[in-house]
Amino acid sequence: MKRSLIGMSSLGMLVALAGPAFAEVTLRLSIWDANQKPALDQITARFSEENPDIKVSIEVVPRSDYVTKLETSIVGRNAPDVFWNALPDRFLELARSGLIENLDERIKADGVDLSPIAPALLEAFTYEGSLYAIPKDFDTVGLWYNKALFDAAGVAYPDDSWTWETLRENAKKLTNPSKGVYGFVVNAGTRAGYYNFIAQNAGDVLTDDLKSGFDQPETAAAVQFMADLILVDKVSPTVQQTEEVNAQTRFKTGQAAMILDGSWRAREFADDPYTLENANIAVLPQGTVRASSSGTLGYSIYSGSEHKEEAWDLLKFLASPEAAQIQASAGAVIPSHMDQAQIWVDAIPQFNLQAFLDMVDYAEVVAHSFNTPGWSSIMNQELKKALAGDVSVDEATSLVATKMNEVLASEGK
Repeated sequence: MKRSLIGMSSLGMLVALAGPAFAEVTLRLSIWDANQKPALDQITARFSEENPDIKVSIEVVPRSDYVTKLETSIVGRNAPDVFWNALPDRFLELARSGLIENLDERIKADGVDLSPIAPALLEAFTYEGSLYAIPKDFDTVGLWYNKALFDAAGVAYPDDSWTWETLRENAKKLTNPSKGVYGFVVNAGTRAGYYNFIAQNAGDVLTDDLKSGFDQPETAAAVQFMADLILVDKVSPTVQQTEEVNAQTRFKTGQAAMILDGSWRAREFADDPYTLENANIAVLPQGTVRASSSGTLGYSIYSGSEHKEEAWDLLKFLASPEAAQIQASAGAVIPSHMDQAQIWVDAIPQFNLQAFLDMVDYAEVVAHSFNTPGWSSIMNQELKKALAGDVSVDEATSLVATKMNEVLASEGK
């Protein structure tokens, strides 16, 4: 926060010379991706240069614990002043409950220009006509592949002509059990798994009228395709094996020829010598339609913060073109400022990051409601059983539909 000494009394000026005129404030900023911390360190350092009475402490909480710890800190009235707010998580509930600040009046009073940010991203963080978070980035999911493994198997690199069948057939050619290499790793999760295949088969996770889409044959067929890659084609590790050694680790050690993963993974793979040399990205193979899941992160202010004015000053800077450029230049994530997306693409020239932008036109926003964690945990738990072969896909999707609808029916009550 910029403060002026102009107009101080003589006594005040003497005090200013003797020591700090203002008490220093330290804001807590909570995030979950350690790969983005270096860029945020630069951004917050620049902010503190301009606002010397405000320091920022960045807290990195693992993604698996982030929502739970955030909710616990809110209940304990000790939440971070500013924090990442993700669309699939508790954004709507936090806004409805008044636990995050309505930003409309502050944006209007300070004339904050949000025009560089894509309208769809602003809409994602709008509740009942008001903005409760300022988008920092967006993402899509692509097909990461290992060039060395493709070359060794004599398989041409993926391109936009690939379909599900192309993926299946080439995954078979790339699988080499004697060397512990799998052609593809099925992710038993949402963003790098179910959401993409379901959308590509014209199915729904969540319908427009907030009902489960798992009673749709298109949705069940997409889960069946994933299960078959593991259980029938055996081109992927089993669910248990992937839990022991995840897709990213297999990819970084040459044990996986292909994985689905997001644009947010670029910095991590660029910092790894093996993947920097051997990895690249293509758009996702086409199913019935083209699709890629897309999400967005925003910055919100905790309504119980004791430093709301300072938190707003930080949020304004985080939403600035300067901050977006630092973030993009670091190759961390695609900035919400669309005019700077090319900076992100150019930040890591070894990868075809343009593929992630090429999917924007057909990207589908991740399914979300007031209690996304409530039904997504059910979905992940039951579908994992189908991918493991413990139950049939039809049994799993039917049960998911029933349990999801129970959770959805209770929302707002």
